[in-house]
Amino acid sequence: MIQKTFLMMLLHLLLPAMLLAMTPMSQSPIIDGKLSRSEWQQAKHFDQFITTVPDQDHPNKPTQAWFGFDQENLYLAFDCADSDTASIQSNIQTRDGTLWFDDCVEVFFKPIQSRSEYYHFIVNPRGMVFDQLCRPNEIGVHKDWNALDIKVATGITPAGWQVEVRIPLSNFPMAGNVWAMNLARTSQKPTVEYSSIQGMKNGFHRPEAFRIIEPQIDNTRFAPGVEILDVGQRQIGKNTAKIRLINEQAITGQATINSTVINSSQTATRQTTTVQLNADHEQMVSIPYQVDQPGPAELCVTLQMQGHQPAIVGRTLLVRESELTADASSEPSHRYIDKDHALVINGKKVFPLIFYRQPPGTYSSLKSTGFNCAEVTNYRPTMDVIRTHLQQAQNSGIGLLPHEDYAARRFLRGHLKKVVRQFKDHPNLWAWYLADEPQNYGISPENAADLYHAVKQAAPDLPVFLLNSEPQLFKRYASACDIFGVDCYPVPSKPISVIADYIEEAHKAVEHKKPVWFAAQTYGSFKHGGRMPTLDEGRCMIYLALAHGVKGMLFFAYTCEEMGGSLQKTDAAFYEMTLEIGKEIQSLSEALTGPDIAQQYTVETEQGKLHCRLIADQKHHYLLAVNPTDQTIKARITSALIDKLQTHVSTLWGVDQVVINQTIRDTWTPFDVKVYVLEKGVAQP
Repeated sequence: MIQKTFLMMLLHLLLPAMLLAMTPMSQSPIIDGKLSRSEWQQAKHFDQFITTVPDQDHPNKPTQAWFGFDQENLYLAFDCADSDTASIQSNIQTRDGTLWFDDCVEVFFKPIQSRSEYYHFIVNPRGMVFDQLCRPNEIGVHKDWNALDIKVATGITPAGWQVEVRIPLSNFPMAGNVWAMNLARTSQKPTVEYSSIQGMKNGFHRPEAFRIIEPQIDNTRFAPGVEILDVGQRQIGKNTAKIRLINEQAITGQATINSTVINSSQTATRQTTTVQLNADHEQMVSIPYQVDQPGPAELCVTLQMQGHQPAIVGRTLLVRESELTADASSEPSHRYIDKDHALVINGKKVFPLIFYRQPPGTYSSLKSTGFNCAEVTNYRPTMDVIRTHLQQAQNSGIGLLPHEDYAARRFLRGHLKKVVRQFKDHPNLWAWYLADEPQNYGISPENAADLYHAVKQAAPDLPVFLLNSEPQLFKRYASACDIFGVDCYPVPSKPISVIADYIEEAHKAVEHKKPVWFAAQTYGSFKHGGRMPTLDEGRCMIYLALAHGVKGMLFFAYTCEEMGGSLQKTDAAFYEMTLEIGKEIQSLSEALTGPDIAQQYTVETEQGKLHCRLIADQKHHYLLAVNPTDQTIKARITSALIDKLQTHVSTLWGVDQVVINQTIRDTWTPFDVKVYVLEKGVAQP
């Protein structure tokens, strides 16, 4: 079945003859939640939804959908069959809430095939709307993006529930007559069931697999599209927003941009800017906007041009009450970041070794292996999970890195402050995990900065950690943390050497003024065939990160206990290797957390590149040398730190290597790691 589905998607992408031609509706349907087949007969009808369950085509709960348009709007309808209407789940009652936890329908729409962005809408049986702009090549997702003038109506019938939607085309940049889309449904009970018209077994957010359609629409009627890239400081008074104009049709001439801010009192302030459009497909413009009170607001931007239908865009704002400054801490803290970017706990430098989401009952055994910290994620509105894990961490003598995911994803600053204040003085709280891959969960750089500000207001001395997986976004998120984390899981889709690129980009993003930590891959990627890294690959990835100056290490596995599995049971050998590396890193902890030292060595290779770094403690210098490739590398390493009379140098694992004239000649097999211990003639750091 999977092969058949893939073949069908490939045909849609490659054969023009397979384009689904569509004509405009001559009469628009009434959006009232009472689906009348006669009103939708001119729309394209889809009744073959395919479940995401492997080796199964038809979902247990059938769905029919209609997709249509005229020259001004998109029209969508869903008829969701459910024999047990009492089980229909519809709890979320807020705009842009977590509707995917309810029964819901989803619409994915990509109006310009030459661009990466697409639009995502979710509607639950209450008629609540979640909408976001997804930019895979830039910010990830923009949960703050809002479609303006969208109309939704829903209804419960004896046979299930129905949805009708109207979305103005002016919300989207328009060009050409090839669109892509997908229609999907989620049913929560008795068990969660996902289905879509495209049968996407590996997730719905795959625009390359959307259905290709060819609408007969006059795109010349539309003004260039508008995207809000940055909303600036968002403070009371005058502000500046950065706007991108998407002008795929190369329209030139004068245009007017109106910026309107509607606050929680439903009063509006408006400003107007005149711009001259050039023929570029993209044009960046800065526009002013005015806000008159703190709190939530809506920024609406309209581009008007004579002879064209206006383009509109909306963005949710949280107007700040004050500048982003944290209260100064009045007392010295038991935890802080020192001048060498090391985490200091109770006056002692530590190199954090952190396992993700382990049960608190395992903390004592983790401590015995060299791991000194654990991460816990809280998905609930209560504090019990963090409280329990902190108590167990204290009993076991390890630190804790709590992640208050419930508040962060919902942007509940008040709740976040409350949780941080509750636990900020706990002796085993080492740092606060602000956000995990925020760009993928609707947390914009501005949102992240506000969340960071909330934590620092509640606990000025508490180091804040943020993890990001997109190098092009590192700089935009760098100000929202005290510790910048990088996750890069390359096996098997990318070369392992890309880890070095990610970490170096992170150092540049924080201008070498903050510590960088690394999250290592200890799982088999579900996106690329599920292969675990080999033992050599696993060791190589970890030491490659150390060779590029990280000051902390996290180990992530989808098979952790909280997610229903165990790395120890899934791959015992990999688990044991990880624990062994933990001990090795702890033996190097003083050197890894010390100041950067002069890199007194040269490397000559016959082919390929070794990644090396010299570190030192009070007894030794250590030279880390890593081969992140699948090729054998022969190299000569010369260092003045090797005594001129020295004939051998040992590695961290007790293997002696011959030295001639202060030069080590050695061979690195694929993904090989060597750590040389330079014992003689070593100056104190």
